Amino acid sequence: TAVVDKTAIVGSGCKIGANSYIGKDVTLGENVIIYPNVCVFDDSTIGNETVVWSGTVIRERSIIGTHCIFHSNVSIGADGFGYRPSSDGRGLVKIKHIGNVVIGNGVEVGANSCIDRGKFSSTILGDGCKIDNLVQIGHNSVLGRFCIMAGNSGLAGSVTLGDGVIIG
Repeated sequence: TAVVDKTAIVGSGCKIGANSYIGKDVTLGENVIIYPNVCVFDDSTIGNETVVWSGTVIRERSIIGTHCIFHSNVSIGADGFGYRPSSDGRGLVKIKHIGNVVIGNGVEVGANSCIDRGKFSSTILGDGCKIDNLVQIGHNSVLGRFCIMAGNSGLAGSVTLGDGVIIG
């Protein structure tokens, strides 16, 4: 019952679970496992040996490295939190976020965590980062290599972490 767009490239040894959606021009590397009820939207790339658990949504133009693990209900590439006052001063206007998310190799993201896309550029997680459950990473943030973020921690937009930073 999975829906795989005819333009998607699915590497050898991939497994795609029931009710999953693989969009236009998506590329899945070799031995990628997509569990049931996962959405991978257009123009995204997932590297070899990556595992994506149920309920995860990977939004358009996301780039994901090899040997990653995304636990249940992870959100990758949702719009960042951005608003401006309306011209009449009576409300707020949503600011479009047209960037993407780039995730390095060997990254693990815990259940119910969110990684927002950049406003114009990329939100980036370096190789080997480990993100616990219930973590928020805001738009345009950049994490160096091997950063650790413990559960319920978060980064507002446009935060930069060097290599090996630990947040708890």
